[in-house]
Amino acid sequence: MVNDTLTLFLNQFAAPVVRKEYLKLLQKHCGIDLAKVTFVGHHNAHFSTGYFGSGFGLTREPVLGFTLDGGGDSITSTVWYAKGVKIKPISKTTFETSLGYFYMYTTYYLGLKPVEDEYKLMGLAPYAPQHKVDKLLVKLQELIRVDRKSLTFKSSINTNIFYQYMPKLYKYERFDVIAAAVQQLTEQKIYEWIEAALSRYKANLLVTGGGVFSNVKVNQKILSNSKVKKAFFAPSPGDETNSLGACYWKFHQIFPKRIPKPITNLYLGPRASKEEINKSLKKAQKLGFKVTKPMNINDKIAKLLAKGGIVARFTGKLEFGARALGNRSILADASRLEVKDILNKMIKSRDFWMPFAPAILDTFKKKYLVNPKNIKSPFMMIAFDTTTEGVHDLAAAVHPYDKTARAQIVSQADNAEFWDLLKRFYKLTGKYGILNTSFNLHGEPIVCTPRDALNTLQRSGLKYLQIEDYLIEKNG
Repeated sequence: MVNDTLTLFLNQFAAPVVRKEYLKLLQKHCGIDLAKVTFVGHHNAHFSTGYFGSGFGLTREPVLGFTLDGGGDSITSTVWYAKGVKIKPISKTTFETSLGYFYMYTTYYLGLKPVEDEYKLMGLAPYAPQHKVDKLLVKLQELIRVDRKSLTFKSSINTNIFYQYMPKLYKYERFDVIAAAVQQLTEQKIYEWIEAALSRYKANLLVTGGGVFSNVKVNQKILSNSKVKKAFFAPSPGDETNSLGACYWKFHQIFPKRIPKPITNLYLGPRASKEEINKSLKKAQKLGFKVTKPMNINDKIAKLLAKGGIVARFTGKLEFGARALGNRSILADASRLEVKDILNKMIKSRDFWMPFAPAILDTFKKKYLVNPKNIKSPFMMIAFDTTTEGVHDLAAAVHPYDKTARAQIVSQADNAEFWDLLKRFYKLTGKYGILNTSFNLHGEPIVCTPRDALNTLQRSGLKYLQIEDYLIEKNG
């Protein structure tokens, strides 16, 4: 009764007040005609990003959609059934039973930053001794369950105040055990939830949206289900892509018989102008850096990487979202295990247990990745088990303990220039992938402009910086 009353209050009283304030801000700061503003449901937007972004609607095959986050519009999860332009909501769970809040508050309990550092729990989880994890997992499983009939989550506590239960629940437990127990709980409950829906509906295409699906190990677990033929995990699936989802949903309302174009890439940000580039090149020369224009920049970068160099790459349009996908990246030879420590000392300052990620040529992905369903992974949204060859050649870009890789599989269609660089590296070394991490100082956003890139070069231990067709090199 308390949960129902809280949800009713938020939907009928709090939400309208918040929306009214949003409208005032839009009008004040943007001068927008409020008659043109409409609101799209939070989870409608998450679903739309996954469904319309996938392109599965164009197949006219049945598709199941799942959204899951901490909470939005007082909802934490939804299930959808879609076929072409026909879309039907199946279920929703209110945010008093939020699996996302379990994870978020545990992140906070372990001294990390909630709604930001959850990936660190995921990275820490494999190190824990399983026999200790099992004991804590039993306790957690008593708190939340899947209702297979309604396709919702049920909880014996209000997850909005889960932090009140944590001191007693986690008392005397090791930090890695806590991380592993919450990660495994999340994987198990989501798998059970999706399995229940797959068993009821005749669909083997699956799409997801919402911040919990940023968890690449959860997505790997989902793909292990034999009922799933193909899956699309919306890239950068937190609230940042709800801008895309809202547009998709509104398009569907205006043109109910049409399917919009899917997401083909995330290179949606600005491209540097010639003026911006020239300014930064001149400044680099004034700083005493060596500036050259090689005959073929990709050939030059590939040779530097093959010799053990670490290169920051700034080219083309900025990536949208949480992942660097080659255009604002720091690159290295992933077979050299020592580059992890070098990168952390010179710029990244990552926690010791956290892995880097690889970018791999699509034509050779089976050499390195266990991927029986031949799933595409252009956005780094899935963890893969690695082959023996993959563990060797990607040593610095796989998880140190369980040897999984959060791989970006690069095709020529996705990013022709980055694909060409990888191919040149392969011809020099016989290796099909490299280490790819975001081009930024620890705690700062990914660089956006040539000025940002040069500034980061100055303040870090990096030696090489590519800006489009130019190479900037620190002396000494």
